[in-house]
Amino acid sequence: PVEKPAQPVEKPMPLVTPAPVEKPSQPEEKPAPARAPVPVVENPVPPVKATPEEKPAQPVEKPVPVVEKNMPPVKPAPVEKPSQPEVKPAPVKKPAEPVLPLSYEGQIRLGTAALNNKHYDEALETFSRALERRKDDPRAWLGIVAAFEGKGAVGEAFRVLVDARNTLPRNPTIEVKLRDLQRRVR
Repeated sequence: PVEKPAQPVEKPMPLVTPAPVEKPSQPEEKPAPARAPVPVVENPVPPVKATPEEKPAQPVEKPVPVVEKNMPPVKPAPVEKPSQPEVKPAPVKKPAEPVLPLSYEGQIRLGTAALNNKHYDEALETFSRALERRKDDPRAWLGIVAAFEGKGAVGEAFRVLVDARNTLPRNPTIEVKLRDLQRRVR
């Protein structure tokens, strides 16, 4: 009989546990890697010094890109200018109405202050309110006349003086002002 050759029997490998590695307390210094020596090459062309008559060499210009014949021309991108904020004039504020109504004398003083500051519309309003309270005082009438004159409305000033003369027939101040304005209108 033919004997079969014996097959080697595989034995399991024994498990080996690695031994613990102790870390050194100080790191070991590693020697610096050796550097290759840099070869020294002498400049074959000696430097040229510019004489006072000669100008130093100009810097080399950048190469210009080549454009093919059939390519359309390139338009530069439009440069946007920073927009300027629109400046608007500050609104003209009317003075706030007083909390308490002004007395007649307070309105006369306020109207006079408005005239002195050339705020003719404000003066007209203030003297008109004073005139509603007292039609027998020429100061309110004359204040309205002065405000119209300041605005350049001499015709309106004349009409107010005529009304004042009808309301205060014998007032010498109104009469003098009316004659003065008649001479200026003619």
